Amino acid sequence: MKKKTLLIAAALLLLVAAAGIAVSIQKTNGNDPYADSPDTEENDPYADNPDMVTLEEARSDADVMMEKGRNGEYRNLVFQDFTPVITEEDQISPLIVRNLPPRDIDTQLKVLEDFYGDELDLDYVHESNTNGDDLETMRKKEKQGEYEERGFFLIYHKDEYHAQVSENRDAHWIDLGYIGIEPYDYLDQTYYAGAADGSLDDAYLTRTGEMPVKEAIEQIETYLNEDLPIPDKDKGNLDTRVFEVALEELEDEDGVYGFAAATAKEYKGVPFESAGMRNGVTYSSGIDSIELTTAFLEGSNQVTFFQYSSDMEAEATDTYKKILSPERALANVSEEIGEASQYDVWGVELMYKVRESEDGDIASPKWMVLATNQTDGRETRFFVDVITGEVTSRIF
Repeated sequence: MKKKTLLIAAALLLLVAAAGIAVSIQKTNGNDPYADSPDTEENDPYADNPDMVTLEEARSDADVMMEKGRNGEYRNLVFQDFTPVITEEDQISPLIVRNLPPRDIDTQLKVLEDFYGDELDLDYVHESNTNGDDLETMRKKEKQGEYEERGFFLIYHKDEYHAQVSENRDAHWIDLGYIGIEPYDYLDQTYYAGAADGSLDDAYLTRTGEMPVKEAIEQIETYLNEDLPIPDKDKGNLDTRVFEVALEELEDEDGVYGFAAATAKEYKGVPFESAGMRNGVTYSSGIDSIELTTAFLEGSNQVTFFQYSSDMEAEATDTYKKILSPERALANVSEEIGEASQYDVWGVELMYKVRESEDGDIASPKWMVLATNQTDGRETRFFVDVITGEVTSRIF
């Protein structure tokens, strides 16, 4: 009798322990269907789907995708030479993206001081919505809270110098005056930053000598991410990457060029959609993109003219450790196009597409296929949801 009682008690203890483990696993996993667990096959709804791969596998699968594209295995997609843009992280998250609080006047002035140095004349810095207050009066009232933390749109205009710096942007417009450029008057020659056909080695004469396109891209990214004099607390957790550059011949020097860049925000190596350069203009939509940057580099290591988008904080709302493979994503695009058309594919990126909501911008991870319709020459973006595989598109 005692032996039987002991066996029952031991069995109950094992059941309690098992229940505790189950509760522990449930708490650890939360809503993440890909979280590690002792029984991956049961807890991962995509375990049996060969089209769902880890981020590491996706980077390897991209080589398979490129090989198939070069060999013409996607019957209506003709691949150019490019490097797929895929984060080195092991997971990706949908995001909520919100603007940072307005910056104070002193922080905004640091941007102007960095550009103009000793040439900056504070007597010519003003704000049109403060009833004519001068700079010192604005600073005083700001510290006293009289402006209700609404922020400022500072304007600097003296002779040929012109700048606009707003409360939630690094700068809206900076021009050192001597550049002699006509904004948006770029040459037709543009370069996609992911091109792998050797074109990024093309070099052009700038004010400081020959500069390859890829070096200009690196310098612009370094400046906007590292050298711009904005305190870390005001930068948010999004970086900036160059999506595309266009050339412009300087107005006062024949045969001397500068590089105009269209950029995109980036979260943990995953860029947001950039509309890029179209007819010399950097396009952006508040619904479809967080990108609104034009940067101009004329040869030195300082960007001398730019418009720059608001800094933002991104908050992950979920975690995906497996996503649709790039090979499957391209196959879905090919199936969506059908037999009637052919497209030149010049880029594939794992990226974020944005839509507005009451709580902030919602950024969803997608595969973006950059393509040009061979029939009418129009650029088309195909977006493939990394979880459902659904294909949508937009035409430029």
